[in-house]
Amino acid sequence: MYWKQVQREYHLPAGDFPDVEHFKQVLAGYSIDKFEKMKPKMVQAVDDMLAHDIPDLLKNFSNPYQ
Repeated sequence: MYWKQVQREYHLPAGDFPDVEHFKQVLAGYSIDKFEKMKPKMVQAVDDMLAHDIPDLLKNFSNPYQ
């Protein structure tokens, strides 16, 4: 099962994943081959945002755990 592999590889808690049976039911109504293709520029923009913009934005807030 892919969930378990990803969970182990990235040390993620099981609660971070959707219920497998519910997820299967939801996906059964979709045709994956009709999904819009990923655009490399969009992926790069999101990656840059996660790597730079969001950390810079978070610097404006105090850390409640310190």
